[in-house]
Amino acid sequence: MRHSFNLICPFIQTYTMALVSPLFVFVDEAGDLGFTPRSSRFFIIAYVMLDNPERVRITMRRLKRALRKKGQKINEFKHSKDDPKIRRAVFDVISKIPMSAGAVVIDKSYVKKDLRDKKIILYNYLIADKIASSLLSSGASKAVLILDRCMSKEARDHFNEYFVRKVFWKEIEVNKSCRIVDIKHINSYNEPNLQIADYIAGALFRKFERGIEDEYLLIKHVIKYTEGWGANW
Repeated sequence: MRHSFNLICPFIQTYTMALVSPLFVFVDEAGDLGFTPRSSRFFIIAYVMLDNPERVRITMRRLKRALRKKGQKINEFKHSKDDPKIRRAVFDVISKIPMSAGAVVIDKSYVKKDLRDKKIILYNYLIADKIASSLLSSGASKAVLILDRCMSKEARDHFNEYFVRKVFWKEIEVNKSCRIVDIKHINSYNEPNLQIADYIAGALFRKFERGIEDEYLLIKHVIKYTEGWGANW
């Protein structure tokens, strides 16, 4: 009987894994990776972890309809372009959504000089290394990563391969596992959850680059993971 159970057990585990929904991670950024006098001091990566992204899409679409009824012309929630009234309404909704968010805040003066002209390598490392760690800390057994589509096809393919490889090596380090089911690069116009990541990145950029904390304080409680170089939280 014990022998039969040992044979069946792996199949049960595989079946159970198939039933588990993945954790969805939406990523966006604020600031830039330039190093000229006109460049930003900080580069911010924000990400949102959701078990049920469709529920959040519905919530954000309802908000958009409500604002349109009040005369607001909105096609996409965009932190850098929306006026203060819209931003406050969006942050009020974000603050009530059950989710975990994370942030990577980089004071670019801490970036090594030999990396400053290798923006793609730096960008890939900052996203892959930090988010891979957060995924494994979250306890998720599988995940889908969604980013705003801003890379060339070649760069996207390179990033995808690098991210999966980075998760693999992190798994060995911490003796945990998280299978990457898919990596998607899509237009934020069509994805309200990317717009939420954009808003969180915008609030953090406002805090660190400009020293204004009002928006950050509204969503501080949803930010569970913080990483970075030279950031004073």
